[in-house]
Amino acid sequence: AYIESNRIEPAVREFERAVASDPQNKTNHYILGVLYRTINKFDEAIAQFKETLRLDPNDCDALFDLAATYYNWGVDIIKDADEKGEPNDAYKEKFQAALPYMEKVTDCKKDDVNVWETLGTVYARLGQQDKAIEAFEMADGIRKGLKIGMSMSEVETIFGVPDKKVETVYEGVRAMHWHYPSKEAFLYFVDGKLKAWTRSVK
Repeated sequence: AYIESNRIEPAVREFERAVASDPQNKTNHYILGVLYRTINKFDEAIAQFKETLRLDPNDCDALFDLAATYYNWGVDIIKDADEKGEPNDAYKEKFQAALPYMEKVTDCKKDDVNVWETLGTVYARLGQQDKAIEAFEMADGIRKGLKIGMSMSEVETIFGVPDKKVETVYEGVRAMHWHYPSKEAFLYFVDGKLKAWTRSVK
C-alpha cells in the first residue's frame, strides 16, 4: 500500500522505528528491506534481508529478495555503463553475490519461471553458458506445464506417451529417460518422479 500510494519515505521511517523497537521481528526487517530496495538503497536492503534470514533461515521470500537485490544492483550498473558508454565490469561482483542465493531459491520456488530465467541471466553474464542454458530450459519446461516431482502419469497427461523410454539403474537408483522429439524435450525421472528436463534436438 505504501509503495502503491508513493509514500515510500514515510514508510521507511516507520519501519526503521519498528525494527529499532522490535529487532527480533523478521517481518519488519523484510518489509524495510523491500522499501530500501525500492528506492535503490541496495546496501541497506541487503542488510535487512540478511537479518531476516538470520532470524529465519528458511524464509524463501527473503532469500529471493536478497538475490534479487544483488541482481538489480548489477543491472543498474550495466544500464549506467551503457548510458555513459563506459564499460564497467563491477556488475559481475553483484551477480556473483546473487548467485548462491538464487541457486538456493530454486529449491523453494522450483516452479517459478522468473526465478529460473533470472538465474539463467546471471549464469550467462558470468560466462557460465552451460548452466545458463539449463536454467532457461527449466523455465521453458515450466511454461509447458512441467513441475519438478511430477509423476510419470501426470507428465503423460500433459505431453502424452514419449517417443522413447530408457531405463537405467545406478547404485540402486532407478532412473527413466523419456524423449519427446516433437516437443524438443528430454525428461529425467528418479524413482518415478520428474527430476529434471532439457531441450532436445528434433
